[in-house]
Parts: sequence; structure tokens; C-alpha cells
Amino acid sequence: MKKLLSLLAATGLVATSGSVAVACNKKEAEAESIPSKDLASITAKDLSPSANDEASAKTAATTALKAYQAKAKLAVDYTFGTFTAATASDKAGSIVVAAVKDSKLLTGTVTFTLKYVASAEKPEEKHELSSVIKTTELGPITFSGSVPTAEELLAGIKAKNSDASKLTTKDFKIESEPAISATAAKITGQGNTYQGSVSLTYSKAEAPASKKDLSTAVTTKNLDAWQGAADKPTVKEVVDQVNAKNQGLGLTEGDVDMAAPSGSDLTKSATLTAKQSSSKFSGSVTVTYTYTKKAASSSSDAS
Repeated sequence: MKKLLSLLAATGLVATSGSVAVACNKKEAEAESIPSKDLASITAKDLSPSANDEASAKTAATTALKAYQAKAKLAVDYTFGTFTAATASDKAGSIVVAAVKDSKLLTGTVTFTLKYVASAEKPEEKHELSSVIKTTELGPITFSGSVPTAEELLAGIKAKNSDASKLTTKDFKIESEPAISATAAKITGQGNTYQGSVSLTYSKAEAPASKKDLSTAVTTKNLDAWQGAADKPTVKEVVDQVNAKNQGLGLTEGDVDMAAPSGSDLTKSATLTAKQSSSKFSGSVTVTYTYTKKAASSSSDAS
């Protein structure tokens, strides 16, 4: 009985050893069945790594090698050699891959070209709105409605802040809380240039008085007859006569220039033209009259 058990055990051991030997021989046969490839035969040598560093280059090269020889392993079949980083779009990098001497899958070497990866541009740092709007009390500003528009606020801001010369309405928004009023507004930076908020105060500027057109303001244009000391009337004399005939007009000699109309002379008519500097009048008017020089007074010696 013992002899039988010993015989069976020996038979089993031999069988197990035979199975191991068969398995090893099978793996070696499979390895030998994969043809060896020359790295120099790789055609897709231009790589696009995720970054310009060596680690990204190795990752991209490994992907290319796996596509070329799927069973190849690092250190067993290939190693990495010299790495040169790409520095610009016209200055590509490179990385060398060489086959391990004893590899059954790879031979030779290959140099991959590495495409430059442009880094994302860093956005410009935003400036505080208060850095250009330093004077927030704007004083009287011009606006047509009950509250100023963004354009009208901007005009008031620039009038008091020279640093805000490049500010536009796209650089800020008018806040709704607190709501803009006839005397105050809160604005906040927006867009890529400005951030932060500024509270503004102001008042509504009085609209400038509209100028009166002399052609309609002077309703009585015939000044009748009068006398003066000179051969021709002065501007003041003509203006005085105009005011005498047009009560409440308030014309002054500083408001107008005077000239004789074409084909006439200053003893008969005059054209009064408002000066550009006049704050009350515009346009021109021609007035008519009869002007004569006063006769010289006569005196007789006492007898």
C-alpha cells in the first residue's frame, strides 16, 4: 500500500513539473513570435505634449511607442535619452528614445520632435476704480433728465479727475442699490480693467441762458432822427437809441460790432452784429435812422 502511495505521489510531482515547463516554454514562444521593430522606422515623430517639460515629453513619447510596439516596456525594451525643451513656436524641442540592447521587441533609436505649447496668457491685473477717480465730489454737472446718464456722469468725472482721461462707460456700471439720484450715485468697475466701487456726489448745473437773436429781439428797427457830436454816430449812441426804442432789451456796446450796410453810410443806417463773446445776444440786425451833427454853438463878444 505504501509503495502505491509513493508511486502516485512521484507521478503527480512529475506531472506538475512538466506543466510548469510547458508554461514557460509557451511564454518564450509567444515572445519570440512578436517581431522586433526598429525605432528608426517610426513615421509619426512629431509629438504634441501637454506641456514643455520633460515629464510631458516622456508621456507623449510613451504613447507613441505603445502605438508602434504595444508590448514594449520601459527599461526592459527602451530607455529615454537626451531631452531638449521647446521654447517657442518656431523652436521645437526633442526627446531621444533608444532600444535596450537585450530587447527582443525593439532595436535602434528615434528622436521625437516636440511641439511648443503656448502657455495661457495671464490676464492683466485690474485697477481699483478709486485709483483714477480720486475726487468724488463732482460739483455741478450737466444732465438733461432727473438723474444723470452714464455718459453725463463720465463727463463730470473727467472734469474733476485728470487720471480718468481714458475711462469709458464700458469700464463701470451704475449700481441700483443705492439707487442713483439727482445728487448721488454709486458706480462699480466692470470689464477687464477696473474693479471696486466709488460713491459720487454732485448737483445739477443750471442750464445756460439761451441767447437772443438780435433780428427778432430788436422789434423796433427805425430809430427816427437824432443828433450827435461827431460826423458819424458811435456804437454807444446807436445802442442807446436801440434801447430807447426797445424797452427792456438791455443791449450794451460790448455785445455788438457796428458797420455800415452795403450802399449806405452810418448817418442813415447801421448793422449791429453780436460778438461771439456776448452771453445774451446772437445774430445781427440792421437799424435805420437819420443822424446829423450838432451845429457848433455861436457866441458874441460883449459890447
